[in-house]
Amino acid sequence: MPTYLPSSVSALICGLLFVSCGRTDVDNRNQRLLLEPARVPEVETLHYRIVIAGIEVGTRLQATDTTTLNLTVPAFSVMTVDRVRLGNVEQADSTIVQMSRDSLFPVAAFRFLRKGPLLVTAAALFRQANTAGATGSVGITTYEEGTGEVCRALPFGAGRKGCGELSLLGWLGRAIALATGQEDELLCAWLLSEPPGGAVLLVRVRSDGEETVTVPAGSFECKRMQFVIGGADTLRCWYAIAGTHQMIRSQSSTGELVELVELVNRRP
Repeated sequence: MPTYLPSSVSALICGLLFVSCGRTDVDNRNQRLLLEPARVPEVETLHYRIVIAGIEVGTRLQATDTTTLNLTVPAFSVMTVDRVRLGNVEQADSTIVQMSRDSLFPVAAFRFLRKGPLLVTAAALFRQANTAGATGSVGITTYEEGTGEVCRALPFGAGRKGCGELSLLGWLGRAIALATGQEDELLCAWLLSEPPGGAVLLVRVRSDGEETVTVPAGSFECKRMQFVIGGADTLRCWYAIAGTHQMIRSQSSTGELVELVELVNRRP
């Protein structure tokens, strides 16, 4: 994915206050994609290794927990932290997404990306329309020291799904119910992408059948999914057929391979 870089937590919070809401949806087609929130455990911590060109360059920690928004709305909180070293440059990429527990519709997202001394921050607030058939939006704010703050309001309809970023798209994939060979689509909001201020991209989803996959955590019978993002980049993910359907492996078109090392804890 093309990546744009943001900085400063205080600026990030201030940026949220200036986000406005769009009025039109990207398209008017019905959202057919079936998501099954029951396939996601209430509490789970997964450790992965990140491999590029056959060399292990970093780690990923992904934690899922439950929370309550505004004291009334049951929600998931998903945190992903990637730590990668490429040459002499260390990169830490952290994303937190909150989404409704019953529909997996995103409510808010925050991302912090540090490459060497450069820190970039991004935040997104999702707005669902109050009436059936009406459209919603997502407001995305990015901040980078020396560049300043950029805010964008983008259409993101009330019937849409998706939380953006490769690691979180991979997390969402476990809840997608498609038969082998079946295709569908969803929209995802990408916080750090060109142009600055984020983007909403159409993602084509296809189920490619079953396959046995061996990773450091062991061998798993998996369902394979393919995501084509914005008509260009491709992400392939393998999900365990049994248990909580956690992601076992992912591979991007840029050559990044992510493999499960350990399931730390889980509460059904």
